[in-house]
Amino acid sequence: MTGSSFFQQDALTSEQSVLLTEMLAILLEGTNISFTVDSVDNTLTITADPLVEISGFIEIPSDKSITLVAKARTAFTINTAYFDCVAGTCDATVAINGTNVTGLTNVSVSTTEADTEATANNEVAVGDRITLTLSSVSGLSDLEFDIKGTR
Repeated sequence: MTGSSFFQQDALTSEQSVLLTEMLAILLEGTNISFTVDSVDNTLTITADPLVEISGFIEIPSDKSITLVAKARTAFTINTAYFDCVAGTCDATVAINGTNVTGLTNVSVSTTEADTEATANNEVAVGDRITLTLSSVSGLSDLEFDIKGTR
């Protein structure tokens, strides 16, 4: 994580501190940026977690395992996976070095978007291999996926 602190000469009133907190919460909602406002020390600290994203598209998928990352160059945590397709169904499993990521195992993929969270076994170390295994493929076409994480 990277962080920055900003200092102000004049002390914030508690009202200003609440207003600043509310404004930042609205502005930063849905991002990887967090913040703290300390009205006693008069500091604002902003922290951002660098995002990692693996995206892909497979026009005519079949039952098989696909290497997404052959050798990770940096350590990171897989947080979510998103799957969608134009037609058909399948089950999708994300794995790290052959170990399934909990929460991203046998995700049911169809024309209804599947957006799932990883809950365990989701830490990628330098040198790890990440795979996507498709199984029970039936009439599947135009599969797209996004796997998102943070460093």
